[in-house]
Amino acid sequence: FILPERYTPAPKTEAALIGTMPCTTTVATFTEDQDIVVINFSSLLAQGKTLNRIAAFIEKAGLPHDHVLDDTALQTAIQTSGADEQTYYYGHDYQAQDLRRFFTQAAQQALPLTTQEVWLRQLLERMGWLHPNTNGALITLAATGAGLTPALRPVILRHEIAHGAFYPVPAYRTYTEQLWHDLPADDQAAFKEFLGSQGYDTHLEELMLNEMQAYLAFTPDNHFFNAQAIN
Repeated sequence: FILPERYTPAPKTEAALIGTMPCTTTVATFTEDQDIVVINFSSLLAQGKTLNRIAAFIEKAGLPHDHVLDDTALQTAIQTSGADEQTYYYGHDYQAQDLRRFFTQAAQQALPLTTQEVWLRQLLERMGWLHPNTNGALITLAATGAGLTPALRPVILRHEIAHGAFYPVPAYRTYTEQLWHDLPADDQAAFKEFLGSQGYDTHLEELMLNEMQAYLAFTPDNHFFNAQAIN
């Protein structure tokens, strides 16, 4: 996937994104909110090679969030989690400022990036996302991979779109924060226990409330979430 010097992805609807099963990586904005950029990967493996290190840095439990893992440490973390390079995450979501923080830290460590990570950095640079104070949300979808059925793709995309709304829409972020703080302590604890079981760092409150809204309201599949999961 070769990027022009200036790059503005074409907008696509949710239905169009689901209907696209790319043989190579494609990039689009979400028609209903063009601050949401969607990377549609050809496979879970391609997705993992691009974003697993970022996931570890930003939100995975038991890992440093001020230090980027090298290749060996990343592979150890993935294996310890019980996942593999494909299944570390089925979908990813990050706000622009956290992506900037990752690439800034990696540069400070003089850490060699993979080919896929370099491609992502170039994409963000040419969209203007590496400039300070840029707002936006990056979400992902994959076409094929271990355990990824056609029926699960729309479920994953809907979940990730919910995150996409959380990051650049201040009113929705404020609403979600209020909802989280209005929950009884027992309900918050139940959500944290569930999210911790999924590998999220439960000490990150913004991550907790963001995942809460996406699982609770925008994940219509019992395979991923159901009432019993939080008792």
